[in-house]
Amino acid sequence: THWLEAAQGIMTTDTLPKAASKQVLIGGKTVTVTGIAKGAGMIRPNMATMLGFMATDAVIEPSLMQGLVREAADQSFNRITIDGDTSTNDSFLLIATQRAGHARITQLESPDGALLREAVFGVARQLAQAIVRDGEGATKFITVRVDGGRTKEECRLAAYAIARRNLKNRQLTLT
Repeated sequence: THWLEAAQGIMTTDTLPKAASKQVLIGGKTVTVTGIAKGAGMIRPNMATMLGFMATDAVIEPSLMQGLVREAADQSFNRITIDGDTSTNDSFLLIATQRAGHARITQLESPDGALLREAVFGVARQLAQAIVRDGEGATKFITVRVDGGRTKEECRLAAYAIARRNLKNRQLTLT
């Protein structure tokens, strides 16, 4: 019940708290995924000074959590950049209280697992985009999408090259 206070409590150079929540029906029960994050600079590569905390009441096999949080980070926080700078710390946690009352999710590929995965990804993406929108010195929100590469990794690297180039151009314009 105190997510907003927690989001405010972790702010450093952020100008506003970042919070998101999503509910889905799993096995006839309402499952909630809620998260908060902080970060406004030094985001690339791989989160940098970003902090993210998410919780769900989903009943999920504990052994699935590490893969779910890693995949969520890769689909959200690890795909953003603000200033191209890096730092030494980051954290992204996903906690499951196991209290929603539905049958245990034992595979993320199951229909219930897919619903939970998409809810987790959705909240993580909202938080990651909120970080970009609140970025130090940011005046624009730009999405770079690269298709047609030989691999997903090649496309990801090309997108980051484009994003970093735009940052350099902005910095050159300002000096």
